[in-house]
Amino acid sequence: MKLLYWVPQFHPYVGGVEVLASHFLPALVERGHEPVVITSHGGLDLPDDDEWRGVTIHRRPFPAALASGRADEVVALVAEVAGLKRRLAPDLVHVNVSDASPFFHLRTSTAHPCPSVVSLRVTVSGGGPGSLLADLLASADAVTGVSAAALAAAVDVCPEIARRSRVILNALPEPTRYAARVDEAPKGAPVLVGAGRLVADKGFDIALRALALVRAEHPGVVLRLAGDGPARPDLEALADELGVADAVELLGWVAPDRLPEVLAGASVVVLPSRWDEAFGLVALQAMQVGRPVVAAAVGGLPEVVDDGHTGLLVPKEDPEGLATAVLSLLDDPGAARRLGVAGRQRARDRFGFDRYVDEHEALYRELVGR
Repeated sequence: MKLLYWVPQFHPYVGGVEVLASHFLPALVERGHEPVVITSHGGLDLPDDDEWRGVTIHRRPFPAALASGRADEVVALVAEVAGLKRRLAPDLVHVNVSDASPFFHLRTSTAHPCPSVVSLRVTVSGGGPGSLLADLLASADAVTGVSAAALAAAVDVCPEIARRSRVILNALPEPTRYAARVDEAPKGAPVLVGAGRLVADKGFDIALRALALVRAEHPGVVLRLAGDGPARPDLEALADELGVADAVELLGWVAPDRLPEVLAGASVVVLPSRWDEAFGLVALQAMQVGRPVVAAAVGGLPEVVDDGHTGLLVPKEDPEGLATAVLSLLDDPGAARRLGVAGRQRARDRFGFDRYVDEHEALYRELVGR
């Protein structure tokens, strides 16, 4: 099956959607399918046409064209995408929603008619009748959400998709090299780990405020943040203001294959997001290496973290609640270990990677078979 896979950015980018795609598409290649990626260059100097692990990649300047305000640039890019679709003649188009680039998919839908899947990789909002989002959802033969929460938000935007929508929970291959560490508590002073882009939505400022409270009882505790982004200077300033700068380690960008190791070194992994995470991939990655999670009860996170069984959920925007939950685990290492072991089993049972590929493959065959 030839699949045109539309994603805002792809390898070498390392956001949640990109990491998922970098595992999923090569798995499809191994099963005999022919995935072709259409994406943007992002901010990197990357070739327009490329190949990676058996996956053909076509990069086009979608964000730049939309931001330019120049109708001629947009029209030219629409024509180019239409030609690309006719030349590739895919059996199915799979569009991943997290930016406005699917505009170009909609404008070229008649160039090569075929079934389409739209996947919600973020929790959407707004977008009434006639909006790009509503039109995109309405155009799809099937709509998937990475969590029930993400899918419910999409149904609110476009109620007609309810009958042709389904949840396909995220998954990643298990990082087996860290399996032996599941039952081992990290040595030395307690370590809290957060991971993600350093932006306000991720709530790492809340983690800093919680850290200041935790240090009152565990003076040696350290907070490591894996990731980078525009909020870094603000976080550094807040750490100084709170008097915890000496206990904060900003690791910067961490390669995806190294992130499990960073998470495995945590006493507790914290996800203090203030926005409605569609899923919360870091929570799954923490569970895969047997680490207890304390997360804000937002978006799809309660579907990943089983409160009291694989981790603890706290209200969003609540540094005191976050600190209390973290302290309960630091003060009871046995409970922390039990949550970590249960989390790893849940990751295997509910979020297995083969299941993820199987469910997508079955959906593709169903739609193409129609």
